[in-house]
Amino acid sequence: AYHVTYLAVPGFSLFRGQERAAFMVAHSGAILAGMGTASILRFPEKHPTITKTLQKLALTMWGFAALVLLAERAFPEKGLYELLISVVLAALLFTLTWGVLSRTQMSAARPWWIITLIGLIILDLFTVTMRTNWEPIAVSKRHLLSSLVPVAQSDKDLYRVDGRLGLGQNYGTLIGMQDIRGVSPLLLATQDAYLHLPESRLYQLLAVKYVFTDWRELEIPTRIRSESSTAQGVPLYLHEIVDPTPRAWMVYSIMVTADSNQALSWLADPSFDPRRVAILESPLPIALPPEPPQSSEVQIVSYAPEQIRLHATSPENGLLLLSELDYPGWQASIDNEPAIIRRADDGLRSIVLTAGDHDVLFTYRPMSVMLGGVISIASLLILVLIAIRTTSTAHHTGWRKR
Repeated sequence: AYHVTYLAVPGFSLFRGQERAAFMVAHSGAILAGMGTASILRFPEKHPTITKTLQKLALTMWGFAALVLLAERAFPEKGLYELLISVVLAALLFTLTWGVLSRTQMSAARPWWIITLIGLIILDLFTVTMRTNWEPIAVSKRHLLSSLVPVAQSDKDLYRVDGRLGLGQNYGTLIGMQDIRGVSPLLLATQDAYLHLPESRLYQLLAVKYVFTDWRELEIPTRIRSESSTAQGVPLYLHEIVDPTPRAWMVYSIMVTADSNQALSWLADPSFDPRRVAILESPLPIALPPEPPQSSEVQIVSYAPEQIRLHATSPENGLLLLSELDYPGWQASIDNEPAIIRRADDGLRSIVLTAGDHDVLFTYRPMSVMLGGVISIASLLILVLIAIRTTSTAHHTGWRKR
């Protein structure tokens, strides 16, 4: 049903997962419920009719629940238990809703009114939505999919993994391991394009060090660090790439094209070496050496989701490549001076460095977040002013009546 809705209903293509569409429906339903309650309070003449209707619906559902209970006891082989639970929940929902709405005109300080409202919330949390927003298993007690994971976790370097089999699902996020795959249907365009490259090139560009797979041999030099198997007996292997690409490195030669397809074609070429050559969209403003220097060094001083600090040493002008996807909102500085981030290899970040030692900082500061913060603060101030003005008006009106 969801697939048909996704293809046929306008707007549903924005939700590439059922849980996202369910959130939209639930959120919209909550807003409509609030608007309906406000409407009832504004038109008190309709209040008795609505409460009587809810009362009748509640009594009807309880009667139906009694009939289903009798049928379930008389014919246990029919499997009516699930229907009974659904009907009882519906009856409780109608009863508590009637209890809340029938008392909305009374003082909110009445204890039984508050108890009814709390009961409605508890009913929703621990019945209808209990299986979707609460699990009895603590994160610390979850069992990982294989014994391969602790072996990779023992490596304290900064690296990525390909966890398609042996890590699986989104366990990488759960345990702090950077997995290039996962199960989310939402992918950045760059990541999606990279996943169509040969695996050897994919691992180079994204600085993959470990591969969880059922293949005993890969197309690149690796050594098997550990072996395991699934419950069905499928063998699992943890491969460590012999010479993994570092998270950041220097290059001194470039190829230029503004065509994304051409760049991806060059990346897929087996003769292309991303550790020596970078693909840019435009030429550099400084000259690069005819031959790469014998030595250069890039150290990652600190790494966080929204800030990456590096120290680079280069005897010649060059281009620092960072194996992080280029995305709007990232800013860079070199020795505390703003620097331009250039898109390299059709998806990675790079900056131009002159010869010498440099401190480089990448920071995520998207304009959308700052704009959202300004809008939120302005909205809060407006609400406060409206509340103050409403309270003041009510106070003066009550004074005049006296």
